[in-house]
Amino acid sequence: MMKREAFLLGMGLLLTAYGGYGLAQRLTLYYVASGSMEPYLPTGSLILVERGAVPAAGDIALVNYYGEPLAHRVVRVDPSSGIIWLTADAQPGFVQQAKLRDLIGVVVLALPYFGYMAMLARAYPWLTTAMLGALISLILLRWIKG
Repeated sequence: MMKREAFLLGMGLLLTAYGGYGLAQRLTLYYVASGSMEPYLPTGSLILVERGAVPAAGDIALVNYYGEPLAHRVVRVDPSSGIIWLTADAQPGFVQQAKLRDLIGVVVLALPYFGYMAMLARAYPWLTTAMLGALISLILLRWIKG
């Protein structure tokens, strides 16, 4: 029975990695570090961004704004001038411009507060290694005990 479980686990990991590779070509995870889009995107949210997607008014776009990713709601897109107008939900009346060439993608999914884990992993890389090591140790211990 244990060999069958190990085989199924291995096949599941292989299929997940294969499927994940295809998705990774278009989808990227980011986290929300500020409250400019609250209440729709609370600080600490994990967002899934479809790279290369063309935004429409009302979408939330992620742009490279002076070297930092910025998620704001699209007000207007003008392909002829290459300009996109963005606003922050938490700041009514605030509108800023960005260049379409700085567009990273469109937010397709938001998980409130899950981004705090990504923030911790970025601030403390050793924590990620420790958590993965603990998980692998638990799996190996269970497998050895049979």
